[in-house]
Amino acid sequence: MNTYVSNLLCHFVGRTKPSDEERFQLLLLIIKQGKLLCSLDPSGTPKTVMSPKYAGEHVGEVLERCDSVCFCDIPDEALSIHTNKYSKFGMGFDKSFITKCGARPVTYVPQNAKMPVNPGIDFPDTPMEYYLQLFRQAVSMNMILSLLNQTYDFRILLSNLMEKDVAISDVLKLLDPIFARQFADGKTQQMLFHEEMAWQTQFEYIKVFDESLPDDDPDNYYMEREWRCTHNIKFGLSDIKKVYLKNEKYIDDFLIYFPEYKGDFYVFEE
Repeated sequence: MNTYVSNLLCHFVGRTKPSDEERFQLLLLIIKQGKLLCSLDPSGTPKTVMSPKYAGEHVGEVLERCDSVCFCDIPDEALSIHTNKYSKFGMGFDKSFITKCGARPVTYVPQNAKMPVNPGIDFPDTPMEYYLQLFRQAVSMNMILSLLNQTYDFRILLSNLMEKDVAISDVLKLLDPIFARQFADGKTQQMLFHEEMAWQTQFEYIKVFDESLPDDDPDNYYMEREWRCTHNIKFGLSDIKKVYLKNEKYIDDFLIYFPEYKGDFYVFEE
């Protein structure tokens, strides 16, 4: 039997709750509502925020904020490290179902890895600084392309310049007032641009980790083998293939609320 990876992707709940009963009640509530939320933001809308200066909410995240629903790809018998960090109350879903919901594995990058940089290019070779610099350059380039694409004046200008032999320096001088008007009119749509950038560059799925930490360290998230979905996930009771509970007494309580549940149970404390 292959125990290297799981046939289910698991989501555990209630990490910040002070008691097992509250964690269990949260699990029941989530199943009743049939939705896994990326964020508890009152708007209910997941957010991705990029910052060239970087002020990430979570260790190792390249983005300043990346709301997501997270799952672990860990066999049941190897879950102890993970559940000791989070909780012993959760749900397991088929990988095929979670994949169709839009989730995919996170890419882990050791923080002391030497990143590939071409000779002669002024670019950092440490992961976090590398990705931040990559982001800054992508922002600059995509901002220019976005502005050019939205600017009718530029398209007219370009068509005229194509018929003439004009120096690049002169073209840039002609572009300055066009860019200035775009900013003045508020047409850059910066937030939408950031969300588009997050999708295009896939920074949402990169985590830089400290490879020197012991396996059970709270910040050693490499051990989580995380899958991530950056939008809310709707599910039905039949989509849950396994319910994870701390001990057997919760099974009867669970079935009182969901007598039609046909999946399996996994109990951590017999």
